[in-house]
Amino acid sequence: EVERDDVQVMKVPANNIAEEVGTARSANMVMLGAVAKRLGVVLVDSLQRAVDVMLAGKGDKIMEMNREAMRRGATLAE
Repeated sequence: EVERDDVQVMKVPANNIAEEVGTARSANMVMLGAVAKRLGVVLVDSLQRAVDVMLAGKGDKIMEMNREAMRRGATLAE
């Protein structure tokens, strides 16, 4: 818990979710989805499209694991 009232605490099991979707390296995508959804400053769909562009050429499996990681993070923040 945090005693301050000017911050939001969001506990996200990012490493666990990342491993469930196939790679621990996607923990950052879990967090990105969660933060984007919680703050509402950018649509998760927009982030997914940007990540698709950045990961183009990495293979369909890598792209889908990162999409799923981001979706799962966003779901936690709803």
